[in-house]
Parts: sequence; C-alpha cells; structure tokens
Amino acid sequence: MAAADVFLSFGASTGELEAGLASAQAAVRATAAEMRTLAAEMVKTGASADSDLGSRLAALGSKLSEAKESVASFKDEGGRRAR
Repeated sequence: MAAADVFLSFGASTGELEAGLASAQAAVRATAAEMRTLAAEMVKTGASADSDLGSRLAALGSKLSEAKESVASFKDEGGRRAR
C-alpha cells in the first residue's frame, strides 16, 4: 500500500451544542422582553428602584446575566470543538 493511499477522516456531532445554544439564546430574548415590559410598567406607575417592581427588575437583570453567560459558554464550547 502506498503512502498516498492512507487517509484520515473525523467528524463531530454538534446537534446537542446547537440545541443548547438556541435554548440559551431564547432565554436571553425572553428575559430581555420581560425586563422591557417590567421597566415600562415601572415608568408608567412611577415605581422606584427599591419598590417591588424594582426588586423584580434587579432579579431579572441577574437572570439575564446568567443567560448571557450560558450563551457565551456554548459559543466558547463550539469554538473549542471546531478546532
């Protein structure tokens, strides 16, 4: 067998990674939409940051931050798998 007859083939399944990324991105969009709605409600009612609505907005901010970290993690994982 000649050296030119030898080859190497490899691949990877990215389905699970893509599904996780899509889910994380959907969570970011949903949380951002919820924050916009709550912020509009705060403006409409004149609620302050230390009100119940303000507390809910802060909690959503934390949730959004976590969702964005999840997206970044999936993107980072995808980059490592592509190498």
